[in-house]
Amino acid sequence: MKNIVILLVLSSMIIQCNAQKNQTKPQSVATATSKNPPTKVLKFALVISFTSHASGIDGEKYDAIIKYISNHPKKPKYKIYGWGREGERDICMNLKELKKSERKAFIDEIKKLANGSDRVFVNTNVKKEFVIERLRDPE
Repeated sequence: MKNIVILLVLSSMIIQCNAQKNQTKPQSVATATSKNPPTKVLKFALVISFTSHASGIDGEKYDAIIKYISNHPKKPKYKIYGWGREGERDICMNLKELKKSERKAFIDEIKKLANGSDRVFVNTNVKKEFVIERLRDPE
């Protein structure tokens, strides 16, 4: 009799464990709301970020970099995405207009122009997630 009770208890425990394993957990579905707006991931060959430390971006470096890009013979396309309250922004480029060797030289020149500033960051091969409604054309 004792063995039957133990067997029944063990059987019910096994059944409960299996039932818990087989239960599917509800998956959260991300829906676009004001707290969770729709986003899009974009890839860029080059992103030049201008940050601020409570004093705005480095305007001289920004102007020099925009001038270099605008005066480049291949006229590489770019988009500017603003993201801060003090003028913070990213210049994002795919550099499809340039050959591989030209890309390296272009990026090296951008790095030289950005050098010396603690508010300018140059990154390559970047994936950025944007809120779709905030995507806008170059300024």
